[in-house]
Amino acid sequence: MNEKNREPEWGYDSFDDPEDDSSSLRVYSDEDLEEQCRHYKRQLIETKGFFEATDKFPPYVYSGVASLGDLEKPAMLGLTTPEVCEKLTSLCLQRYNEDEEKNVKLERILRANYNPGSMTKFYITFAARESESPDAPLVEYQK
Repeated sequence: MNEKNREPEWGYDSFDDPEDDSSSLRVYSDEDLEEQCRHYKRQLIETKGFFEATDKFPPYVYSGVASLGDLEKPAMLGLTTPEVCEKLTSLCLQRYNEDEEKNVKLERILRANYNPGSMTKFYITFAARESESPDAPLVEYQK
């Protein structure tokens, strides 16, 4: 099947069994930028896309997963980035709760990354409660 026409797979993780080949990245003329790119690549693989952006990352990324950064900036259709992430996360939680017979409730979005393109993929880290009780502990999830 043509990779571009492949339907997204539920539960498929494109970061399963990757290898860190950041040492094979082409040599940059700027040593600091080269080190930032290597650090980014290591974090990308180690966190499976759910990294927390730091000043050790390069100032820009031309391809791959990028941080959505400021969660309060407008996103699309008059929604803020957290509102878009909340809608996406709620859809995932609805399916997760049905499949796993759970009752996980979204509390708030903590951070979000995405891989733009024809099949944009989001990496959302959020806090949730595993019951209706407001006293239930917050648990960090990544979807």
